Amino acid sequence: MPRLAVCSGALIRCSFGTAPSQLLVAPIPSQAAGFLGQSMEANILDYQPNLNIPAFALCTSPVNPEVAAAMGAPAPCTPMVNSPWTPGDPGTLVRGAPALTQSSVCLCMYGGLINIT
Repeated sequence: MPRLAVCSGALIRCSFGTAPSQLLVAPIPSQAAGFLGQSMEANILDYQPNLNIPAFALCTSPVNPEVAAAMGAPAPCTPMVNSPWTPGDPGTLVRGAPALTQSSVCLCMYGGLINIT
């Protein structure tokens, strides 16, 4: 079964976010099949908060200090991701790291599961 590439602009969701967001990957020059273009395919290292993973509108996680301070009311989302997406596709390298796949997930330190939809 062919792997479906995950690229910049893919829709991502957090289990505690109130709205989806889009994965952001900086374009880099690539050469594939003799064509020079811009590759924006993602790898497992594209997990940096605000750089690759923008906010999901509001956060509803009870362990988020801002939500707790608001007595459980949703508060502005600030993604707190500090580890790569998992699993990646180790058979396909993108910029030297396993490619991101549609089954990849990452975790927010506030307990949210971020997935690709």
